Amino acid sequence: DYLDLFDAPDRGVCAVIADVSGHGINSALLMTSTRAHFRAMAGQMTPAQALARLNEEVYREVGSTGMFVTGAALRLASDGRSLVFASAGHNPVLLYRQAARSCEWLEASGPPLGFVAQAEYTDCDVSVAPGDIVVLYSDGITEAVDAEREEMFGEDRLQAAILQMADREPDTILAHALHA
Repeated sequence: DYLDLFDAPDRGVCAVIADVSGHGINSALLMTSTRAHFRAMAGQMTPAQALARLNEEVYREVGSTGMFVTGAALRLASDGRSLVFASAGHNPVLLYRQAARSCEWLEASGPPLGFVAQAEYTDCDVSVAPGDIVVLYSDGITEAVDAEREEMFGEDRLQAAILQMADREPDTILAHALHA
């Protein structure tokens, strides 16, 4: 898994979360390459454009191995009032709306990276307000199982954990979600 936050040239913030298929050295090398390519282009393109270009690179690298990368990319505007989001087959992004005290799910806009040579991704423009919370996560949290290995944590429990602590500081929200 890969999570990254960095400054955009327009003083906004770029964020990406990604998950590579498989395990081991080949997966680690693919994720390292994906990170480098994303960082090189994300500041000059919209998230959808960056994912489309990244898809071409990943497709060239994985060839017929069957490997792929899911990812969600976003750019938060410098004023903090809007974000642009695109996804490549990754878990939906959870957006908590403070005014309504409810959550929205921002869904994938294209296939995982590396599935096909040419793929289209769509930017989604989202307004955000003070107190709203954007939650990027991987299947590591939603597919975590209980002690009996019978039940996965799931997206509903993640949403409930966020709703329960949404008025707290980010570190407290995170700790609560991990504890839950």
